[in-house]
Amino acid sequence: PLLDKFAKAHAESAGAWYNLGVALSRSSQWKPAAEALEKTIKLAPTNTAAPLELGYVYESDKQYDKALAVYQRVYDASGQKDETARAGIERVKQAKP
Repeated sequence: PLLDKFAKAHAESAGAWYNLGVALSRSSQWKPAAEALEKTIKLAPTNTAAPLELGYVYESDKQYDKALAVYQRVYDASGQKDETARAGIERVKQAKP
């Protein structure tokens, strides 16, 4: 895919990896989406959109422990004000067996 080629050509661009991660997430390609979003987080550690998307990817892939950890990190880093992270924490706690 074009976004994959773009991200690889711009390996230091957090935005390129984030866009690829979101596109892969929307097409339910969980593992490659997680990999792209993890690269985004390494390149731009203060970006909050990437970890929230990564939490969604893990949640959708039923990797509840990973999802919960990611959502909790975002929630804590926000001073417990990020409502998206809080909602993710609640969803995962309800879905987790």
